[in-house]
Amino acid sequence: MANIIIAVLLAYAFTALGAVILRRTPRSWYEFNQFFVIGLTAATLSLFVLSLATGGHALMITLLLLAAAATLGVRARMFPPLSLPRIPRSAILPLLLTATAAAVFTYLNFTVAFYWDGYQIWGTKALLLYERGALTEYFWYPGNYERILEYPPMIPMYEALLTRLKGAFVWESVKPIFLIFYFSLLNFTYHAASAFVRSHGMALWAVAMSSVSAAVSLHYSTGGYADMPQACVLAAVIAALGRADETSWRANQALPWLLAGLALVKSEGLVLFGVGSIVIVAAWLTSGRLMDRVRTAAGGVSISLLGPAVSILLVKLSKSHDVVYSVDWQRAATRLTQVPEIALTHLLHWPEWGFHWPFALLAATLLLVMGPMRERLLAFAGLASLAIYTSVFYFSAWDAKAHMDNAYSRIIGQLIPLTIVIIIAAHHRLAGTPEGGIGEEQQCRKTEFRANPSL
Repeated sequence: MANIIIAVLLAYAFTALGAVILRRTPRSWYEFNQFFVIGLTAATLSLFVLSLATGGHALMITLLLLAAAATLGVRARMFPPLSLPRIPRSAILPLLLTATAAAVFTYLNFTVAFYWDGYQIWGTKALLLYERGALTEYFWYPGNYERILEYPPMIPMYEALLTRLKGAFVWESVKPIFLIFYFSLLNFTYHAASAFVRSHGMALWAVAMSSVSAAVSLHYSTGGYADMPQACVLAAVIAALGRADETSWRANQALPWLLAGLALVKSEGLVLFGVGSIVIVAAWLTSGRLMDRVRTAAGGVSISLLGPAVSILLVKLSKSHDVVYSVDWQRAATRLTQVPEIALTHLLHWPEWGFHWPFALLAATLLLVMGPMRERLLAFAGLASLAIYTSVFYFSAWDAKAHMDNAYSRIIGQLIPLTIVIIIAAHHRLAGTPEGGIGEEQQCRKTEFRANPSL
């Protein structure tokens, strides 16, 4: 129980830091979750800078900064809303499915031991942060430099901060942070889906689908893996993009921080950052008042680039080299048909995915043909991310089948919130629901928020 309390207190501190950065107080559960990711991103960036500037004091200074932010939050009475919206009968079934899946994930999270990467990568790096107090160029134990890739430090930092407050490093004590990411993922998925469909019932079904998929396909996170936190940050970006007010970049000041966060969870986040950036630029190019947005977006672009910059610099500054991937075009040519065949086998694996990926691919194709521009960009993001995630195995230094059997289903699980929103949007399109403009949707959401601030 003490570990859960510490994890929640740290989450509050990250949220308060996000409020300080955006200079406003969160007023709904959605904004609390959004500010949590923003604060986590800012703390990770500051840890990198402080590690260069202060050495072994970086983690403690980060903890003090979070304590100061939390103090400001308490003084400003920054607390999440306690009121709950009225639950219609149509919402009972998806909520029951969500509650069941969440209970299963919670049970597994506290009973399953660490899996390989949970111990060798995330847990071990958290231990090194706990012991050394900063990111160092030797981010592994001596002799193990080439065993694992250099991954971004967001999750190890959260784990190290928890154990520092606990006063001792206990491996299983860090498990509660994955529950926070899980429930944040569900919240972001609801708001991402509701940005593309007007039906709260359909948005709740998106949450139910996400809860089951996350509990099944992202169950590795119960063993300390970071794929589900990566999916959580992706869902936060989708929700922010879907709910964005196109008339003002300043109204979307959270988005650059969320984009930066994509690149600070796992190295695959660089792919998601790149695809997300293309989507944003395409949205600007296909809309009016481009130059106004370019001028107001300059600061946001510089913030968002901090994420991939730190992720890349960590690899460059570390005493390691990549032993998993290497550019060998001759080897890649021999896998021209093998990689897609293995990928298709995993995408159609019924016990793990059911009909999720066939539906997602069909839905993306439908949106590309029938959808408005914002839905076409959504479909492009899903197909492009899946294609890039698949193509990296052409350059694996390992046996392609062994590597994909071990990792493919896990990394494509990071795309769960994106593919679920694509499926829901395509269903909405096929149902023939009248389409409204973005301005009208924004006005509807603003009216709903005023009527019920807990949404």
